[in-house]
Amino acid sequence: MTLHGALPLIALSGFLTLSACGPRRDFVPESRDSVGDESTRDSGAPDAYAHVVKRRFAVVGLAEARGISHAEAVKATEKIAASLDACVASLDREGTLTSGAARVLAIVGDGGDVVQVASAPTNETGVARVVVLCFVAPIKALGFSPAAPSSVRRGMAFEATWHGAAAKP
Repeated sequence: MTLHGALPLIALSGFLTLSACGPRRDFVPESRDSVGDESTRDSGAPDAYAHVVKRRFAVVGLAEARGISHAEAVKATEKIAASLDACVASLDREGTLTSGAARVLAIVGDGGDVVQVASAPTNETGVARVVVLCFVAPIKALGFSPAAPSSVRRGMAFEATWHGAAAKP
C-alpha cells in the first residue's frame, strides 16, 4: 500500500479514536458523601485533604487544621458544607448564582471564636459574593473549644467549589 492509499485509513483511525472517547464531566455528581483519611491528617502531604464533604451543590475540603482536634475540624467542615450547599441552592433558585471555587483561612482565638478570616482575592464579583455570603459567613459563626496553653496558633484552611443545578446533566 502506498502512502497516498494509506491516508484515508489514517484519517479514519484518528476519527474512530476521537469518537470512542466518552463525554466529559466537569461537575460533582449529587451525593452526601463525607470522606476523611486519618493517614493524611498530620502527614503534611500538600495534595491531601484531611476531610472532604460532598453535597448537591457544593464540595468542601478541610485542607489543614492546626491546634484543633480532628473531631472538631470534621464537625466544622460538615457544618460549612451544609451551610454552603443551602446558600448556593438559594442563590441558584433566585438566578443570581455564579459557580466557582475558593480557599478560606480561619484563625481561631484562645476563647474558641473565629477571630480572623481571609480568602484569596477574586476579580469576579459573583464569585466574591458567594464567598462572603455562603462560605465566609458560616465559618465566622463557628465555635471551638477554648485553647489549652500552647504556643500553637490555631487555625484551619478550607477549600470549596460550588455550582448551580444547570451544571448538572
